[in-house]
Amino acid sequence: MVAVIFSILGILLSLACGLLTWFIASQPAKLRELVEIKTQQILVGQNIFRTTLERLSVGFISLDRQFRVTFANKKIGEITRRDPGSLIGKNIWDVFPEAVGSETFKAFHQALSTQKNIINVDYFAPLDFWQENDIYPSPDGLTVFVKDITEATRAKALIVHERNLSESIINSLPGTFYMYNRDGKFTRWNKNFETISGYSAEEIRKMHPLDFFDTDEKELLRERIDRVFDDGIADVEAHFFTKQRQRIPYYFNGHKANLGGEDYLLGMGVNITERKEVENALIRSEAKFRYLFNNNPALIVIWDPQTFRILEVNDMVPQLYGYTRQEFLTMTIFDYRPKEDYEAVMAFARQLQSGDERKVKRVWRHVKKSGEVMYMDIASHRIDYGNSVAILSLAKDITDQVIAENQLKQTYEDIRRLNAHLQTIREEERSSIAREIHDELSQLLTGIKMDVSWLGKKLNSPDETLKAKIIEVQHLIDETVNTVRRISSDLRPGILDDLGLVAALEWQSGEFKKRSGITCQFETPLTELDINKDMATGLFRIYQESLTNIIRHAGASKVMASLEEENGFLILTIHDNGRGFDREEAEAKKTLGLIGMKERALMLGGELSIVSAKGNGTSVVVRVPINKG
Repeated sequence: MVAVIFSILGILLSLACGLLTWFIASQPAKLRELVEIKTQQILVGQNIFRTTLERLSVGFISLDRQFRVTFANKKIGEITRRDPGSLIGKNIWDVFPEAVGSETFKAFHQALSTQKNIINVDYFAPLDFWQENDIYPSPDGLTVFVKDITEATRAKALIVHERNLSESIINSLPGTFYMYNRDGKFTRWNKNFETISGYSAEEIRKMHPLDFFDTDEKELLRERIDRVFDDGIADVEAHFFTKQRQRIPYYFNGHKANLGGEDYLLGMGVNITERKEVENALIRSEAKFRYLFNNNPALIVIWDPQTFRILEVNDMVPQLYGYTRQEFLTMTIFDYRPKEDYEAVMAFARQLQSGDERKVKRVWRHVKKSGEVMYMDIASHRIDYGNSVAILSLAKDITDQVIAENQLKQTYEDIRRLNAHLQTIREEERSSIAREIHDELSQLLTGIKMDVSWLGKKLNSPDETLKAKIIEVQHLIDETVNTVRRISSDLRPGILDDLGLVAALEWQSGEFKKRSGITCQFETPLTELDINKDMATGLFRIYQESLTNIIRHAGASKVMASLEEENGFLILTIHDNGRGFDREEAEAKKTLGLIGMKERALMLGGELSIVSAKGNGTSVVVRVPINKG
């Protein structure tokens, strides 16, 4: 309406000025003077009118019917970034050709043709601004008020964008989102809230928050809602009660927010069905574990490797040790162990805690409350217990077994000592017999040979048969002497006592080659050995037994033997290129030869190992610590 008034006033003032000018020229002087005064007054009014238009906060522009600019105020210049005066008389579409065909172009033509006021909003890209045009037509042209609404439009667009973004974020939340005031009136919620609850948006607007919970939980929810408005925050686990009367376990968290001077509760709900199922499964698992734990026939102790305190024991432990479960939970693992085992226990704990091994098994000594010592076979495992590492020990009482093993071991040691004593006696007897055979029989045979030789010389019988018989008897006596010497050497080679182990092994290698025809090569960098008689005898007998086995079983064509000293140990190695054998099969058969060789090595404080495979020969290695004579 203001725009119409301004337009009409402008037209009327222009007409009045034109009529007055014509009228003055046709009137007497006095009347002309009066008319001039009135004309001045009209011009003053016209200037006031123009000044008013210039002061408008919106752009003002008038156009004739050919869309030529007849007036433009300063605000138009600011909006269009043109000098208002430069626009006068120009066609508006020539000045702004980019606007041809635009919504504004269409509105100007429509207003002029229909002679009806039109308001349009349009974006003018070249100037990057939004305009609101209030267009007033007249028979002579258009009067247009142009308002720059760029900032308002962008602000509105930003608000819409942020609202859409907010809605998008809220609706993308995995759980339910809701917002209501102290009276329980819902103002915002996400789509999930509708989907999960089963209620429509129209229904939710009319509902109270407590309507979404079953009767047994309403009081709890009322207290939590009040706490949010009083303290600012609260949470709760409850069942979302849907329109279909389904109870869904949820975790709800609420925060107080003040918007526009009014308090609201902003809440989030998360479906915890899976978590509840896991928790229930854990409860069932815990119950099952507890049952298996307490009813396990093994003794179970869980303890802390840092403090050594006992964390848990099963029901079998108090029954054996004599302590109550409550007493155990106040004890450390040192409280039922001998003091001399403390260092070993601490080292054991460090070993398990270091992470090198998760499971270690060994036998420990434990002490009952009564003081009785037990032997426990314990398998210890490193486990996660709560938020820390603990050791779970599975124990078995093997006291009777250990006692039996110790007795068996003692018996075995006694038998071994007896065997060693018997071996010593046997070697002494063999030495004695060898000496007697060598000394006595050899002398007797030598005497007989001399007598037979004397008789042969004294007999002058021409009987050639008698002479041949005497010669035969002499040969038989020589063979008997050699046999006596061989038997004496087999019983106890004198070279072993007279020249030592190295010479005896070299001699035995030569004798083996003579008797078997098998090549036997013995090598050693050693010339003299300062070892005791028992060690020399033991190694020699092992060598003899090895060579005997080669003759009997190996089918070899070559034997390589060596004797070396290394880091205080003597190492005797015998290798043949024979057919070999299955070592496990031979050990299963309890071959006395192999057992005897191993026993001799053990009696010397060493060990004997055999490496063999069918078709690949056999290696015997004896390793004993040097015991000097």
